[in-house]
Amino acid sequence: MRLRSPRSVAAVNRAASVGVAGPGPPEEQYQIHPLDMKIFLSICLFVALLGLACSARLRREEKKKFTTQYDNVDLDVILKNPRLLKGYLDCLVRDGNCTPDGKELKDSLADALANDCDKCSEKQKAGSDKVIKHLIANQPEDWKDVEKKFDPEGAYRKRHNL
Repeated sequence: MRLRSPRSVAAVNRAASVGVAGPGPPEEQYQIHPLDMKIFLSICLFVALLGLACSARLRREEKKKFTTQYDNVDLDVILKNPRLLKGYLDCLVRDGNCTPDGKELKDSLADALANDCDKCSEKQKAGSDKVIKHLIANQPEDWKDVEKKFDPEGAYRKRHNL
């Protein structure tokens, strides 16, 4: 910062080291040039805006994950009960009535299959693998219907060599 004082920088440093304020009123001794203040305020504003941008980006990234609200659904119960499984399959591929968790699954299934479940929690990844393997092994026609609707290019099969 520029000093507006009749004294030299060396004199100011000497006075500061011995605690001497020097002659004249304090406001005349160390005045900040208006241009320096503008630069300082501009830097502060830039840092504040950068912080806001980073926090907004983090919030957007958090929103990109699938909800974990239904992670505690017991998949084994659904897979062992033909009536329950048929209800979910009707919701997904046959446009039947959907439960709230079925609707959430329907809304996110295409993205999950296409992108290797990159927005899934670890529990969701394990659950989706379990359900898909069950469908492929035990109900291949239903799996083909799901695949035709949500993964027509077969990206999931290609990635997992199925």
